[in-house]
Amino acid sequence: KNIGDPITNEDVEKNVKIPEGGKIVSIGDKPGTDTPGVKPVVPVVIELPNGKQITVEVPVIVKPKVTPVVVKVGTPVTEEDVKKHVDLPEGWKVTKVGEIPTTATPGAKPSVTVEVELPDGRKVTVEVPVTVTPKHVEPSTPAGPTTPEQPQGENGNKPQPETPAKPEKPSENTKPEVPKAPVAKAGEKVLPNTGIADNNSALAGLGLAILGLATAARRRKQK
Repeated sequence: KNIGDPITNEDVEKNVKIPEGGKIVSIGDKPGTDTPGVKPVVPVVIELPNGKQITVEVPVIVKPKVTPVVVKVGTPVTEEDVKKHVDLPEGWKVTKVGEIPTTATPGAKPSVTVEVELPDGRKVTVEVPVTVTPKHVEPSTPAGPTTPEQPQGENGNKPQPETPAKPEKPSENTKPEVPKAPVAKAGEKVLPNTGIADNNSALAGLGLAILGLATAARRRKQK
């Protein structure tokens, strides 16, 4: 039995050769399987066809503990690798290592059959599992955006932008010039866009006429 596997009645019966017409009457105590090695035998009472009963002893051997061989893809498995995964009790030895699977692809591979010899010369076989794991591939890190190079000055310093010149403020004492009125030459009328010059001349003539009428009326009254 493999280490840790309990022994059942069916396990014992499979290892008893019963004569034709005979039958098993009883099965004795079964040993534990927590540790590897040769265990106490299991007594089995058999009744023969003639009614006679006999007792036979069924030997119990608990096989060594095995652990899986785990390698990455492409890593070859050697016989020494397999042997290291068989926990042999004192006095036991590996006499044969079976076919070792390849590791070109990941996954569970066929177990390796290992033959082990006991100190008394009896032999048992164990199966060593083999698992191939995929290689870990580091994800590629995308390149970040590149920072544009800054222009350099003569001494390797970054040139500073020029400060725009402030517009000059007009002097407080400076007053805008008032355009001079046009001066009329002799015999020439000045006609600005507003027509003010002609109107003033007409008003002046009208005022003289009224003044003359007022003076004449005053003289008549005095007489």
